[in-house]
Amino acid sequence: MEHLVNFIIWSLVVMGITIIVTQSNIFLPLRRYVYLKYQKLGMLLSCGLCFSFWSGLTVAYLWKPMTGNLFLDACLGSGIFWYITYGDMMAQQPIHHGPEFLPPPNNPSQE
Repeated sequence: MEHLVNFIIWSLVVMGITIIVTQSNIFLPLRRYVYLKYQKLGMLLSCGLCFSFWSGLTVAYLWKPMTGNLFLDACLGSGIFWYITYGDMMAQQPIHHGPEFLPPPNNPSQE
């Protein structure tokens, strides 16, 4: 039972960090600034699936490892984010990899 409680707490910490950094209005100016300065890093800060990997790695390294392997913990963090966020809807909603504050790319066939 203790392992289940630790897993749930660990998962909530990873999800909380990921959602706060990638989706909250508090971090929107930081995401925008980083994206304009360093586009690849800015995309990482705006992609929940990408950031949850690094969030899981950080939580496992600094606080509590779940599997005893940092890479597996990082993958676990990303998998938890994917499952909670997308679950069965994966076929209907593709993963968003870009910052939400940018306009969609122009489609040359519509011009």
